[in-house]
Amino acid sequence: MFDVALKIGDTVPSNARAQIIIEPIRAALADAVVLLKGAFPEMAEVAAAVTVPVVGAVYAAAAQAAGPVQVSLPWEQMSMDQLRTELNRGAPWRILRPVDIEVINRCIPLLAAESWDVISALCPQARRGPGSNQFPHRGADRMAYTTMKTVKHKVFSSVTVRTICNDWISISASDKSLRHQAYLAHSRNSRNDGRSRVRRMGYKCLWYACEIRNRPGVDIKMQHPNSAQPLPSQAAGNVYFPYDRSVTVCASGLLDPVEVHQRTAVLKTTGCLIGDAQLLLNEYARTTNPWSDDTLMAVASNMRIIIEDTAFNWKELCPPHNVGTRTSGPGFWRLLLPRLTTRVDSSVEVQTMTEENVDLLKAGLALHDIPDHVGVLVGGDDDEFGMENDD
Repeated sequence: MFDVALKIGDTVPSNARAQIIIEPIRAALADAVVLLKGAFPEMAEVAAAVTVPVVGAVYAAAAQAAGPVQVSLPWEQMSMDQLRTELNRGAPWRILRPVDIEVINRCIPLLAAESWDVISALCPQARRGPGSNQFPHRGADRMAYTTMKTVKHKVFSSVTVRTICNDWISISASDKSLRHQAYLAHSRNSRNDGRSRVRRMGYKCLWYACEIRNRPGVDIKMQHPNSAQPLPSQAAGNVYFPYDRSVTVCASGLLDPVEVHQRTAVLKTTGCLIGDAQLLLNEYARTTNPWSDDTLMAVASNMRIIIEDTAFNWKELCPPHNVGTRTSGPGFWRLLLPRLTTRVDSSVEVQTMTEENVDLLKAGLALHDIPDHVGVLVGGDDDEFGMENDD
């Protein structure tokens, strides 16, 4: 094995970087050979067997360490993939997302001052064309560009990434360069997961009951529909935001069609839109964050408007960014719905009884005996619960 150590030193290029890798390995091998040769004379054959692979591996590592430094191209000569690589290096999503939280806290109250629909800005349609509803995209783009400008000021103006921000004085929607397109796509893509999570969470908590509120046993309504809207600082705990929701549930969660020998029940729960707004924004940002009173007030008020919009057709056969003949503006709530396959899975989750509720129905407890955290269950007409008697 001593020959291995010598061959490494003779074969691999002897520049400074390579020596940093070679010398510790060479020294370790030499020490090992001295010890092993004294104990095992036959180790010479083993050394001959491992010489080639060891030398090859060390040579490859040293060659990589000693390779030439990549020279960065001017951004005008970069491809889209190269621009994305530079953006991911200088402004990865772990940097963009905290900035997004700051931007949402600033922009949502500003959007609320212009329109009562602020949630649509978190869930714009994925495809955008000349005939698309531009309202959700205006709010989404305002937040995206604010994030882009903030990140550029914080990150790209530092020494971390100089190449891509050369001659980049301002960020504007009128910029048609490949660099601008790559950065805009990078910023928007960081929000896509949050958009999906918002749609799923919102559907399970609220939009499920709104979409099928005409079905027996399903409804959602505000507890105090005539109460006055409070100030943002007084929103938490105010009677303006509590609501009642009822959904039909069963043991399997499969109601369409209802399984044989399966009893259904109506699960009634209460909620508060301020708490739901906090959860929805946390889903979007994928973090637990203290949102401002103005932001929570704007989102919760928008949720209340959606719940009270009983005339809205959630199942209209037209693009989700259309409402009848109206093709632009606020109030296109179907943009908040997740894709159909996700709605099916989420519906089963909403319609499934918890183990506690199954036990309560099996035990035949009266309503006043049901703990508050379990919810109130009202039994259905079908007495067959699909369970065998214990006796």
